Amino acid sequence: MVAFIRFKMLAIVLLFFSVFVSHAYAENSTEHKKVLSFDQAMLEQALGPYIEYIEDPQGELTIADILQQTPQTWSENKQGTPNFGYSSSTYWFRISLHNISQNETLSRFLVVDYPLLDRLEYFRVKNGQVIDQYLTGDKLPFNQRLIEHRSFIFPLNFSANEQSDIYFRVNSGGAVQVPLTIWEPQHYFINDQTELVRKSVFYGVLSVMVLFNLFIFFSLREAPYFYYVMFVFSFLVTQVAMHGVTYQYLWPSYPVVQEMAILLAVPGCVLFTSLFSRSFLSLAKYAPRFDLFFKITAFLGLLNILSAFFLPYRLLTTTAVFLVALVCIACIFVGPYLWFKGHKIARFFTIAWMCMVVTTTLLALNKFGIIPYNYLTENGLLLGSSLEAVLLSFALADRLNREREERWDAQRQMLAEIRQRHDIEESILYDATHNQLTGLPNRVFIENRFSELMAGEGFEQEGLALILVHFDRFHEVNKTLGHLRADQLLKSVCLKISARAQELTGIVDVENNGQQSLGVAFIEGVSIAVLIDKQKNKDITDTAEALLDVLSTPIEYEGMAIDVGASIGISHYPQHGADVDALLSHSMIAVDVGVHRGERVTEYSDDINPYNSRRLTLMGDLQNAVNNDLLELYFQPQVNCKQNKVAGFEALLRWNHPLYGFIPPDEFIPIAEKTGTINVVTEWVLDKALSSIAALNNSHHQMTVSVNISAVNLKQKQFLLLVQTLLNKYQVSPQLLILEITETAMMEDPENALLVLTALNQIGVKLSIDDFGTGHSSLSYIKQLPVHEIKIDRSFVMEMDSDKDDAIIVKTTVNMCHDLGYEVVAEGVETLTSLDTLKAMGCDYLQGYYLARPLPMSELLVWLHKQHPEGYRLVSG
Repeated sequence: MVAFIRFKMLAIVLLFFSVFVSHAYAENSTEHKKVLSFDQAMLEQALGPYIEYIEDPQGELTIADILQQTPQTWSENKQGTPNFGYSSSTYWFRISLHNISQNETLSRFLVVDYPLLDRLEYFRVKNGQVIDQYLTGDKLPFNQRLIEHRSFIFPLNFSANEQSDIYFRVNSGGAVQVPLTIWEPQHYFINDQTELVRKSVFYGVLSVMVLFNLFIFFSLREAPYFYYVMFVFSFLVTQVAMHGVTYQYLWPSYPVVQEMAILLAVPGCVLFTSLFSRSFLSLAKYAPRFDLFFKITAFLGLLNILSAFFLPYRLLTTTAVFLVALVCIACIFVGPYLWFKGHKIARFFTIAWMCMVVTTTLLALNKFGIIPYNYLTENGLLLGSSLEAVLLSFALADRLNREREERWDAQRQMLAEIRQRHDIEESILYDATHNQLTGLPNRVFIENRFSELMAGEGFEQEGLALILVHFDRFHEVNKTLGHLRADQLLKSVCLKISARAQELTGIVDVENNGQQSLGVAFIEGVSIAVLIDKQKNKDITDTAEALLDVLSTPIEYEGMAIDVGASIGISHYPQHGADVDALLSHSMIAVDVGVHRGERVTEYSDDINPYNSRRLTLMGDLQNAVNNDLLELYFQPQVNCKQNKVAGFEALLRWNHPLYGFIPPDEFIPIAEKTGTINVVTEWVLDKALSSIAALNNSHHQMTVSVNISAVNLKQKQFLLLVQTLLNKYQVSPQLLILEITETAMMEDPENALLVLTALNQIGVKLSIDDFGTGHSSLSYIKQLPVHEIKIDRSFVMEMDSDKDDAIIVKTTVNMCHDLGYEVVAEGVETLTSLDTLKAMGCDYLQGYYLARPLPMSELLVWLHKQHPEGYRLVSG
């Protein structure tokens, strides 16, 4: 009986325990979310305490996955603002909102007040169903936002007593921080305008500092002012970009420009702060170790700027922020160190950087996630940097006053006699307006002379021409002779050209002092300028050639015959500029273009200017064209002469711009090379070419495909791996891929080109020298290359029928290449006569319009079948 009672009591206890556990589990399984209840009276509320989050390291979770998560999966946000620093993970955030008004529909803004998030995906969920979703971020065009504002704003409408869950999916290459706030719309805009005014005052202070010190720099031409202006400007751009103002108002359609603005401006602060500190404090003299440190940080800042075009955003921003903190801390130490040593000019410097270093360090610690996001970390930098900018301006002014006092003291000592004073002033004036080495008028003098001419009459209709003569090889002369002897040679050359200029018609006297007339002015570096009255001389190009003829033969100097080399750029007033500065700038552009093209005399035009609006537009649009598959690939057949059949194709890139129409490769490829976009362009071409040839070879005979590559590709560390990856991806034999590169491209960096091309050859890829005969390579260099074939430039082939010299050149090239073991491809075959002649010469492969024009793959297949469906044999005339 006792045992039975004990058994019943045990059963009751177990039953009670099971009910308790079940009840507890049921309570735990119920999702206890923090809910923000609001009504009409609530105008704003920070949501940090109401946020829950899930970290998704792989970025694989979808909203459907998230809605299935258990309550235990979510972590409570214990910071005022979620801040995960520079994290590569994707983060999901959840907020529950409840309109507790019983009879009012309320409108609210959900604001993420951090403009630098790359990708921000918004979901509104009600009763377990997604009722609204939206994708935004600073990687997307600005006009795609629900409300065009620098912060991310999501408008919400809540019916009476409605509750909804808001989910955000966030990932970013920069710092991941999500300051979430809910606002009543009108109240938000009032506060936002107040904030914008406050920031505008800050922008205004920095802008005034830039303009003020820029004016002083142009007056004094002293490096500290330039470095300071560039530092403040870089800092201003950094702040305006980080606040999202530039993206909203300057380039809303170009997120890549917004990203580059930050990637360039932040390390720009490091670069110019380091240079300013070295120059302003004369560290090389007073603190050599600090000077070395700032040299290193300046180099790292410059390296960070250059790396902006090819390294990941997260790595660059992390490095840049670290360098900023490092340089700021160094500045706070170097100031007191020099002040203690009696260097009085370090006083303002120390106080200024004390303001800056605290706020900058706080910001850096915040970006790394060490301290939380708050008002001080986000806005303290505004006050600190404003004070820093003003105090450094005071420091520069103090330095200016000290230097002015020193100059005045020196002048007082030289004012003992009126005559001596007069002589000194004349000497200073002469030095300021003449080149000390040659005695010729300098840039300042020709600018003043130009102003005098414009104040007169007679130049409005015919105008003036400015000829800029630039000595191309003088850097080689400097290295060979040394600066002193090279300077003497330069003086001799300048005076020789000056004498020749006086003999030419229409030369405007730059200086006439009563004793002699001079028609040339010496410009900085190794250039001289000549002004020509176009009313008296309309043959400007002939005049330029006449000046070059002075240097047509080597100059005898100390028993040596020296060829200094020269190129001329020509610009015209008023078409190309209203002042000498603009004319000189455009003439130098013409010189640069002429040197690149191998031309002695080049006239400026907007078409050759690499900085005009069309080229700037194409720079941004080309990346977009690659990303959105807006380029086209055409294929031009190559015919095997011995087998009389199609052997392969050359892949040719085509771009049909939505605004400008067809853009020739000669125009957009140099732009791609200059901006670094050529790497992604080449990857796109290789991918499409190998994909097309793989599809063709799977159903037909084995064909080769030739792809042009750039010198920039050879400098790409991953280029070999890229080629191997794409060959494996499409299962194309390496022997079927031919990479073409020009002689000129190889000679940019011959040693590296040899290494890369050898590595490509070792994996089986064939190599071809394109446009052979137009470059400057040597046969001794070409013999070292693992080259499979030589492509004779079309300029020789197209003129063979009418020019015997070209025919001889082609025949000689074919024989020479065969003797060296190379196959020969002739491009530019446009007539039957050329085809038969090249066959007779023993050329291996032919390519040109007579055989077939470049065609898209769909039309190419039709052409192949029309030629001969059995074997794609050439139907020869």
